[in-house]
Parts: sequence; structure tokens; C-alpha cells
Amino acid sequence: MLLYYFFFMFDDNEIKYIKDVFDFVNENKEDAICFDDMKKGIIALGGEINEKEEEKLKKENKFNFDDFVNICKQKQINLNNLTNKLLSAFKLLETNKLGYVNKKEIENLLMNNNINEKEINLLINECNPDENGNINYEELTEQMINSNEL
Repeated sequence: MLLYYFFFMFDDNEIKYIKDVFDFVNENKEDAICFDDMKKGIIALGGEINEKEEEKLKKENKFNFDDFVNICKQKQINLNNLTNKLLSAFKLLETNKLGYVNKKEIENLLMNNNINEKEINLLINECNPDENGNINYEELTEQMINSNEL
């Protein structure tokens, strides 16, 4: 097992990204997150927690940042892939688990980051929301990867 950890290390940028996800799911801004928030973060990073793991991890109940990183290592989360990074960012916004985010969720996030309304509207229009304001983030990620704008 020690050999496994030696070969599966995250670089500084990946640790920062994992920390950003940890901070995002840590709504209470405490030193540790609950199981549900940890699971949400792992899923957002492209991992999954099976029933057996869930049963074991629920017993621990609280997870600090180091615990979260270790679980990412155990799940062999691959952050070197831009597609995975984009999908994980969208999964953090997704509330319905149906493969889309609503434009209101994106608007709120952008407004909270001091982006003006004109820029927000331009960005949203490029995302091609459907008539209900939903944006399929897998399609959007594919468009972003295949464009020359990244």
C-alpha cells in the first residue's frame, strides 16, 4: 500500500484544485466536512463511492482536508485531464443530478465573483441553455475542449 501512495501523488496545482473543491462543499467553513459533503466532493472530482465504501466511511462521519486528499488518492482521481476538471466544476453546481446546470446557478456564481451582468449574459448565451434555462454541461465541456478558446 505504501508503494501505491508513492506513485500516486498530486502536484501542487492538483492539491490546490482539491482544496478548492473541499472549500466549496464545506459550506459551514469548519475544519472538517460531513460524509455527504465529502461524497459530493469526490463525485465532483470524477470519483464514486460504492455501497461498501459508503458504509465504512459513514462511520467516520467527519473528514478533514488530509482525509479528503487521501480518499482522492484511494479513488485514483485523475486531475491531469482538462475534461475531468471541467466536468468536476460543473458537477459542483449541479443540484439535480440529471447532467445539467441551470443558468440561474451559473449567474449566481458569477455575480458572487464580481462579474458584471453584461459579461454574464454573454457567457450564458454561449452555453446554449434550453427553453427552461438548463445547460447540458457534458455537451458544453465537449464544446469547450474542441474549441480554440481554452
